[in-house]
Amino acid sequence: MYVCVCVLRVCVGESYVKQRIMNWEVGIAHEAVSRETAQDVLAFLQALPESAWGPVNERSKGYTRLRYGKNLYGNSPRGYSPHLPELLRQLGREAAEAVRAAVPDATDWETLDFDTLVVNRYDSEKGVAPHKDPPRWRPIVVGVTLRTDAFGVRSRMRFHADTGEKCEIVTPHRSVYYFYKSGYTDAKHERRPSPKAQKDTVYSLTFRMSV
Repeated sequence: MYVCVCVLRVCVGESYVKQRIMNWEVGIAHEAVSRETAQDVLAFLQALPESAWGPVNERSKGYTRLRYGKNLYGNSPRGYSPHLPELLRQLGREAAEAVRAAVPDATDWETLDFDTLVVNRYDSEKGVAPHKDPPRWRPIVVGVTLRTDAFGVRSRMRFHADTGEKCEIVTPHRSVYYFYKSGYTDAKHERRPSPKAQKDTVYSLTFRMSV
């Protein structure tokens, strides 16, 4: 049983058009983190040397991922640190509060404490293939999208239910997408390859909690 919270909000001039997609435990919160925190996190990420970034997996040719916290989330030590910087913790707290306001029954918020963060860096035509997260995390993921051009071409997440249905949401700058319960256990998720017209860099920061 999915809860219908998957909503697209597309900017048209000064107004917003909302479109309901289907009954999923997946959602999007717009302008969910503060401008100040977003700017500070972008500055932090852009200041990192290339040597700080690691591969997405053992087959990757480039280095576009950072991993922080309790769970290594991959095999390569490059790009991994067990310490989650306080600035990134603050971003996670702001994102969690936005999701809690939207779906207060998504999880036990009083005991939620994100201990794992994955940062992916996307240039044009880059994305992540459909996959499911393993059961070693609590079934809720909170993902923040930040980009160097707040008005760049759309970036999107797509969810594939085990039933064959699909749900796609647009993830603008400072938005937070989230999926939980059956949206976590019964669907794959992917970051769609960005359009060739993308000129800026998109960062996706996904927070999880180990069980």
